[in-house]
Amino acid sequence: MSLMNRRKTFPRIRIRHLLLAASGWLALAAYTYLPPGMPVRVLAVFAFVLFCPGLAVSGLLTEDRLQRWVLTVALSISFGVLVTVAFNELHDDSTVQRLAGLAAVTTVATIAAAWLSHGVPGDGGDQ
Repeated sequence: MSLMNRRKTFPRIRIRHLLLAASGWLALAAYTYLPPGMPVRVLAVFAFVLFCPGLAVSGLLTEDRLQRWVLTVALSISFGVLVTVAFNELHDDSTVQRLAGLAAVTTVATIAAAWLSHGVPGDGGDQ
């Protein structure tokens, strides 16, 4: 297989997938570098925690829009609670690490959903 044919087998990740994958890291940067109480900081972290982890994972579970939005909020809240419980059990009160954990989940799930939506080369899916 030539190099040109190999390049065609890699899926293109859409801009919306890139933005979703980066959303956690942007919220983490806003939390880290903006002063406490600044509305942009609060909005960035709140919107990320409420929507993004669930939106990334729901992309792996369903294509139906209504189901996806319901799952988005439910999964995001669930992930937030799970991460909080895990860090409480570790006796770690770091908000930065909690946001980083949620950002990692969001990034991995978004990349997996983008990869699977285009079909993995060799699985017989549409490319």
